[in-house]
Amino acid sequence: MQLLAASVGTDLTWGRTFPPPFERAGLTDADAVVSSPVMRGGGPLAVVFQTLLVSASPGLVASGMVTSEDMDEVITILNADPSLVDYSILGIIGWGRRPA
Repeated sequence: MQLLAASVGTDLTWGRTFPPPFERAGLTDADAVVSSPVMRGGGPLAVVFQTLLVSASPGLVASGMVTSEDMDEVITILNADPSLVDYSILGIIGWGRRPA
């Protein structure tokens, strides 16, 4: 997962530090909530994840962690199998108020 994150330029740990970064920035009433929508094969989130995998595929295959065939299989399942249900995509939303 770290290789995938690095290949698309994301930090998988930063959101998990909320809300203290907001408090350190001087915000009040800081808080956070986590949402984990259902990803189903062929659905909108699966399309997003499929696009991510397609763009990261060359690096993942080059690393030796997966084969091209593995990637093709996963992409096919994401695209066409409505029985696929996954909760791996987390959205972390944080907020705070600037002091008056």
